[in-house]
Amino acid sequence: MDMFLALVGAFAGGVFGALFGGTTLFIFMGLMVLLGSAIALSGGGDTFLLQVAFGTSFAPHIAFVGGVGAAAFYGRHRMNLSHDEEFAKSIEGFTGADTITPLMKMKDIPTLLVGGLFGVVGFLLVTALTVMESPMDASATTVAASGILARLLFGKSGLTGKFSTGEKRYDLSANHLVFTAIWIAALAVVTFQVVSMTQVDVLMFGFSGLSLIVLYFGLPIPVTHHITLVTGTATLMFGNMAIAIAFGLLAGFLGNFFQRSFNTNVDSHVDNAALTIVVCTLLMTGIQAIL
Repeated sequence: MDMFLALVGAFAGGVFGALFGGTTLFIFMGLMVLLGSAIALSGGGDTFLLQVAFGTSFAPHIAFVGGVGAAAFYGRHRMNLSHDEEFAKSIEGFTGADTITPLMKMKDIPTLLVGGLFGVVGFLLVTALTVMESPMDASATTVAASGILARLLFGKSGLTGKFSTGEKRYDLSANHLVFTAIWIAALAVVTFQVVSMTQVDVLMFGFSGLSLIVLYFGLPIPVTHHITLVTGTATLMFGNMAIAIAFGLLAGFLGNFFQRSFNTNVDSHVDNAALTIVVCTLLMTGIQAIL
């Protein structure tokens, strides 16, 4: 019965993500993580953090995954639908890679159901990885795998995006590399300090998630949750600032690589941050085992 209720909750969480948009739910998850961390630090326990912020309503492997799957489906499916001219014009810029637009606007039943199914898939995959005691981050692995599944099922762009002749896939200019390294290192130091003081590895991850709301106002800020989560994990795992900064830098540049490789010029969303967290978590676990 508990499993049945969990599956119902996961389906609802996936629909929730589709309805409001995967990124919108991720932003609210960031807020919940900050609230949950504050409650835990105040002596109130971690129930809110684990059961609400990372529960079936807001967890990335359910709500965000539901939004990703639904967006990819609608991006492919909408071409077969008949819309009035005004509505068709209002969504002409929509693609299956759009995780921001709330799909409530589309009023399409199959799209919501696909979101729910992806939520269930996310829940089952996380459960399986947890039971198997996988060294990979279960939630990040699920987000990455679900994005790839959506690409294979509904995408037409291929696993990697197509670049026009003369368009560079990667920016390897000295200015870009140095500028990026400076701000990533600074963010890693801030994360190390906060996590060292609080012993809450996801606190800055919550900040990064909430900070994405700035993008809704059209302001250019970096997406940083993969950097802060990896740095926070490294901080508690090794307790060394230099190592934490090194992993922060690795996460930042690896995230850029995955973004340009799998999430640029495409028609569905494969989460570069999740891919980064998976790789870095495996590497940290391996190093810890050796040490």
